[in-house]
Parts: sequence; structure tokens; C-alpha cells
Amino acid sequence: MKQTAIALLACVAAGLCQAKDTSVTGILIQGNASNATYLAVEPEEPIIETSPAGEKTTAHRLQIAGLSPEEYSSAFRLLGQKVTVKGTIMFPHTVHHYTPILIIARTLIVAPQKKTSST
Repeated sequence: MKQTAIALLACVAAGLCQAKDTSVTGILIQGNASNATYLAVEPEEPIIETSPAGEKTTAHRLQIAGLSPEEYSSAFRLLGQKVTVKGTIMFPHTVHHYTPILIIARTLIVAPQKKTSST
């Protein structure tokens, strides 16, 4: 994920990222903006983060950034599935950022299924 390192450096330099890794699990969806489609994860519970300006921000959907074109194309096969995205939280700063909180993905995998006990 070479794109992730580049995106993360730019994000940190601009003061738009938190300096912590996070993991978000939810349903992988395709978001639609007026001029683009994008990948996002919808967690079961909203994500609440504090922006660099000190404001609490809530997101019910996080746009996924930092994927290479190949990774992005491959991820579309996982639409509708429960996934876990590990990466760095970022706040929007361009017109190409469509959610109030984004995640610069380091990894995107199908979430492990919870085991149910049979009684």
C-alpha cells in the first residue's frame, strides 16, 4: 500500500490526521457523490473523533482513502460484506472527500465471523 504512505505523509504535514492507528469494522459500501463513486465503511456504531481544531465529529460512514488503483478495484468484490479497515483517521480537506471522517487504509480485509455456540 504505497499510496497509504504518501497519503499519510501529506495528511500529517497538513495537520489533518491523528497520530494513531485505528480499526473500523462495518459493511463495505459504494458511496455516490455528484461526480464520483467511492468506497466507504459503515460501522455498526457511529465513529466519534476530535478534529485537529478540537471539534467533536461524528460519522456514520467513513470514506476509505489510500488504496492503490489495484487495491481499490479488488475491494469492489467485497461490497456488502463485513470488513475490517485498519489505518489512520483523517478529516476531509478537499472536494474529493465525501464523509466527515475518512480512514487512510493500511489494510482492508473481510471481518472474521463471530463464532456462535450451539446449545
